[in-house]
Amino acid sequence: MQPSLKPRHRYRQNEDDRVLPLVNVVFLLLIFFMIAGQMVQQEEFNVAPPLSEAEGIDRLRTGTIEISVSGEIAFEGARVSDDDLRRLIAEKAEEKAPPPLRVKADGGAEAVRVIEVMALLRDAGIKRIELVARQEPQ
Repeated sequence: MQPSLKPRHRYRQNEDDRVLPLVNVVFLLLIFFMIAGQMVQQEEFNVAPPLSEAEGIDRLRTGTIEISVSGEIAFEGARVSDDDLRRLIAEKAEEKAPPPLRVKADGGAEAVRVIEVMALLRDAGIKRIELVARQEPQ
């Protein structure tokens, strides 16, 4: 008996079978980025810091104080009064090596109010304060 030169069974792959794994990966990436995009902490106020000519590094830290145009204060994303801020800052100042607090004031906020908040921080024992400013787009 002679062997046959014809293939016995040939599997024909459909074009959709090659694309399906790629579609699955794209949908998984889409879901990942949709979920990851929602994990960003929302700011309490719509704060637009003043422009700065200096270049700096914007690091992700806790301890951000926001000052709105109307002079309201938010600490780490929650509105607080001056007394509450003083109490929270005193607790933070007791840490062994507290990170510098970031003050993010709106460019339209009164300078007097920003100075009042900075004096409040100094009186509460904070030694380093970083003022947040944004660079002018080139």
